[in-house]
Parts: sequence; C-alpha cells; structure tokens
Amino acid sequence: MPSRLCIFCRALEPADQPCPKLRTAPSWKPLADPSNAIAGPSPEDESLLVSLRKQPGCLCRRCSAYDIPRVFAEAEPLEPGETHAVSPDKHRLDFGKLSSLQLEPTCPFCRLLYAIFPRDLDPDDELYAVVPFRSYVREPGWNAVPPENKDRCAIFLGFDRLSMSWFTFRSGIGDHEVYKGMMCSAAIALEGQEGRVNNARMLGKEIDVAALRASLEDCQERHGDACRPYRLGNVRPARMVDVRARKVVPCPPTCDYAALSYVWGDVHPEDGALESGALPQTIEDATTVTKELGLQYLWVDALCIDQTRNPTPDQLASKNEQLRIMDLIYAGATITLVALIGTSSASGIPGVSKNFPRTSQMCEEIEGVGMLFTVPPHWTLALEASRWNTRAWTLQESMLSKRIVYFCQEQCQFLCPRGNFSEGMDLETPVLMDLHPAASFLRLLLGDASDDGEAEVPTHGGRFESFAALLENYTKRQMTNDSDSLNAILGILSAFTRGLFPSGFIHGLPLWSHPYSLGWMHTDSVTPRRRPEFPSWSWAGWEGIVRFPDRLLFEPSSDAYPKSDLEPEVVAHEGNKLTLKAWVVDLEVVTEPFSEVRVPGEQGTTGFVTERNFSHPTRLPSGMYSCLVAQRVRHGDGGDGRCKQLVVLVVLNWDTGGAVASRRTLITFESKIDLMRFGAERREMTLL
Repeated sequence: MPSRLCIFCRALEPADQPCPKLRTAPSWKPLADPSNAIAGPSPEDESLLVSLRKQPGCLCRRCSAYDIPRVFAEAEPLEPGETHAVSPDKHRLDFGKLSSLQLEPTCPFCRLLYAIFPRDLDPDDELYAVVPFRSYVREPGWNAVPPENKDRCAIFLGFDRLSMSWFTFRSGIGDHEVYKGMMCSAAIALEGQEGRVNNARMLGKEIDVAALRASLEDCQERHGDACRPYRLGNVRPARMVDVRARKVVPCPPTCDYAALSYVWGDVHPEDGALESGALPQTIEDATTVTKELGLQYLWVDALCIDQTRNPTPDQLASKNEQLRIMDLIYAGATITLVALIGTSSASGIPGVSKNFPRTSQMCEEIEGVGMLFTVPPHWTLALEASRWNTRAWTLQESMLSKRIVYFCQEQCQFLCPRGNFSEGMDLETPVLMDLHPAASFLRLLLGDASDDGEAEVPTHGGRFESFAALLENYTKRQMTNDSDSLNAILGILSAFTRGLFPSGFIHGLPLWSHPYSLGWMHTDSVTPRRRPEFPSWSWAGWEGIVRFPDRLLFEPSSDAYPKSDLEPEVVAHEGNKLTLKAWVVDLEVVTEPFSEVRVPGEQGTTGFVTERNFSHPTRLPSGMYSCLVAQRVRHGDGGDGRCKQLVVLVVLNWDTGGAVASRRTLITFESKIDLMRFGAERREMTLL
C-alpha cells in the first residue's frame, strides 16, 4: 500500500487516506513558542528515517525534476530580501498547498525534506518552498561579510517563505539580528562541495573535543589580550574542583580553570558524590570536558561555594564574598562551559556521556549527486528556546565570560571576543564574524583596553543607558528564591562598579552618581509582586520586568533635552532605609474621562499623567497623591514661550506619622505649568 511521510502528524501514513490530525483538528493555530517551528529532526524522526533508509528507493518524480546536481553546481543565491529582476528563481522548489503535499518514504530527498520541515504549519499555506542559499547567511553580521568571501561559501538548501522575517536573539547585553527562515532553521548540505568554504560537516554522537580544544588553543596563541582571562591581583575564587584528583581544593595562586554555567534546578550534589563519581550528570560531564580540554580545575557553584542550608554568620559572609566576585570568577575562567540543554543539573551534556547521546544528522546517498545530509538548526535557536537563557543567574555568566562554549543537543559552539568555532562547520574555514554575545561590553565592564590600547570612557548618560539595558534584561528572567534578587546580579554590579560606576550601587541602583535612577518602573506586561526582604524603593524589592522612562536615558545636556533638574540627593543609607533630600509634591489626579493633573484647590487641567507605560495613561483612581520627584526635564517651546516640562514621579505611601514613606508606583507628568505651582518643596525624608 502506498504511504506518505506526513509533515503534520510526523509519522508514516497511508497515502490514500486523509491526515488524522487534519481530520480531527481542522483549525490551525500557531505555536506559542516560535523556536519550535523550525526545529531539526526529533529522536522519533531519526528512528523512522533510519529504518526507511534501509529499504531500496529512488528519487520521486518531483525531486528528480528539481535536478539537485544542477542546483548545487549553478545556483547563485541572492541575499535575503533581494529579488530577481527577470523571473522567479529557477532553483526554487515549490510545494503548493501543504495539506496536499506528498513526501515519498522511498525517495531519499523527500526523507531529507521531511527531516528539516518546520513543525508549525498551516495546512492551507501555499508559500513554502525549498531554495538554495549561501551558508554565510546563517551567521549574525552576515551582511558585513566581504563579497569575495560570500561567493566562495558553500550552498545549502533550506525553506523559504514570504512571511519569514527578521528577529533578534539576545544573550547578555549583545543583540544580533538573524533571518528566521534561511538563517536559523535546519537545512541540507552536500558533502565535499569542491572549491567551497564554510560548508557543514557530519558530526558523531559524541562531541569532537579535539576540534574544540584546537579552537581554544588557537585563541590562546593568536588572539592576545582581547581574549585573555581577566584576573585582578590576588582576588580569586576560594575553592576549585580538581578534576583529576576528584576533590575540592583551595584555589591555587595561578590557576587555569573552566567554569560551569548551567540550570541547577532542584538537584543538589550529595555528600561524597564528587569522590565517588556520582555527581549530577551535568556537573559530572563538565568534569569530563574539563579534563579533555587539558585543564585540571573546574569552578562550579554547587561545589565551590558553601551551600549549607542554615549557614553560620561566618559561612554566610564567606558565601556573600564569593557572590560579589562572580564577575572575576567568570571573567577569569580559561573557558566557560554552558549547558544549554535541560532543566536541572541531572540533565547532562549531550555528546559527553553515553547516557546522553546527541541527535544525529540525517544523510542520504543520492545517485549522481553524492552524500546529502541535514544541517542542524542554528545554535541561537537552542539558546532562545533554553531554560538556561531564562534564568537570572546565567545572565552575568554569559556576559562576563571571555571564552564560552555552548553545548546544544546537536552540536557545540565556541565563542570569544575575536572569533568563533562551530563544531558543525568545516574546520578549515576562516572565521567570518564575531558572535560573542557581549564582547563590546567586556572592555567597559572589566576595564580592558581597546584595540589601540586606550580604554573607552563612556559618557554619564551612556553609562546609565548600559545599566538600564542590563536591568531590563535581568528583571525579565526567572529565579527560584526571592532572596537571590540581588545575589544573582552582584557579579555584574561589581564589574559595573569597577568599569562604569566607581561610586557603586545601593540595593542595585547607582544612586550616588545617578540619583534619578529611583525613577524606575515596571512594564505594563507585569503585575508586580513584592519581595519584602528588600526595600520598596529598589527594583530588587519587586518581581517583574523593570525599565526606565525614555527621558531618563538621555544625556542631561543633550540637544533633545537640554535642562534637567530637581533630582534627589542621597544623604545616607542603612540596610533598607534610604535618607534623601528630595522634592516632594502633592498632586490631584483625575482619571475620568482622561488622566489629568490639577493644582490642588484650583479648577482646570494643567497637564496629563501616565502611570508606568500603560497605553491607557493611568489606572490610579482619582484622588490626591504625594510624590517624590526623580527628575524634571524641560524642553522645547509650547508655542507660547513656555517650555514643556516632563516630570518623573515616584508615588509614595506615608506611614501614620508622616515621617517614613514606601514606594507605590511611578507616574510621569507633562505640562507647561511650572511644578512649583503645585507646592513642591524640598525636604529630608526616609524611604523604606
């Protein structure tokens, strides 16, 4: 009986019967997680295709007419976004309506197409097609590759669709734009493309540690100070895991070591697990990789920081000291091992132990063509889809590491400030682009010199803008324990103090140098949840994504916003108590029918008010509100000679005695009326 490979059910089905999935679920809805839509073959796909490959077969009529040898030999693909001036691409393989698509299980090219077909498919879609593209477009920064290098790059076959678009992946502070269709999804390559560079290669079930070690050694020998681990005097981790002796030892005075970045989850190493070889699998695999890279020491938080559940004061002080130098621990590592796969330390690193093999690439020998094989999805998809990339602790680990190797399900990726190595690409290809997620920030945070030997000195506002970007990235991440609200970012804050904010931070805010940083707000996408262990005036005291009003991100002396004033002044702080000299004002807010502000005791609107960044200006009920002024910005001309004022205000709740206040929310108020008309007064006050 004829059969088909169904791209909806992901199974082998009778060709003369309708797809069961389409029959029972006719209405299509896109997946919530778009990264799943362009994933590579699953273990189930692998098992099915390997079994089919053992049977005799040949190219079906459609695939034979596509003339695969001609495509690889003659195609001159355009860059994404470019169009052919004369006619549609003759090397394009269209499929028509997907619900009618027949992929033959006896056709080797159909099997490869099945392996790389996206998962999130609309049965009525008629826009999908296979097209050739140059391999360089899979890398962020592809449009900067010199033309002579572009023309030499290998040809891949992948899916294109008119609605496929740009998206940005984020790791650390660095952002990279990639093209979702061609650049990230799984593809098909031809083995040994003559005269081509940057071709894919077949990988085994185990990591090619020799190639990874060669890449590390090449970086150590040729990249100089830009990639050299950052070590500050005698400041170093207290303890290390000696992976050869399998014991925790005091950190040697000079120590080349690997650091592990992973999702801890709720799996803790048991007493004696290191000595007995029974560590949680991810940590165990990390010790194996460390040894195979030629290193003796591994830093991993579960073993090198005292994790006593009820610590003594001395133990707690020692732990906090280690947390404050997390920037130096990761920046000082010879290499950081990032386990992207899994939800806990029991998940393992694919390709290291036999218990956790990697997903295989599919390959087919096609007569007259040669060996075709699947290319895994770009590693950035694994990064985007990983739980690791959602965790608060891992942000500083990715930002501050000079050299990183990401372990994905199918491959590994080595990054450093001067280059990169993809295990799935041929080893002879020169580096095309720098992919390090935060290379441009390492010099600023760690005080490293630039290429010309001079350290970059950012402006006052530029420093704050960097901090604002960091904070928004950090606060959207998840953590298990509220008590870690500050702990998980202490390393980055220490690096910021060393490189950008020498006066330091108070509960996560640069209040000494940028007192208007009290004007942070939660985005409209969250319902803030209080963390009572921390003060209400700090973002650390709340769960929820935090950002700053746009006006605060401009230089106070810039042309756009030339005058800013009324900023608070820090007098003292002790624990959660912050003493300020600040401008305080009482405002009457009227929210129906519009969100407006009135001078107390007067009629008529004087300006409009917005709470946080809600599209509807405010959800505050009408009433009187006492507010602390974080900053006033005066700009422009209202047309009548009066400049506009935008005021960032922290809404306060006062205690019964009126001496101590806590934070309620943030509003911005814009008007041509001078704030002094509202009775603003400068006073000393205390925030908790």
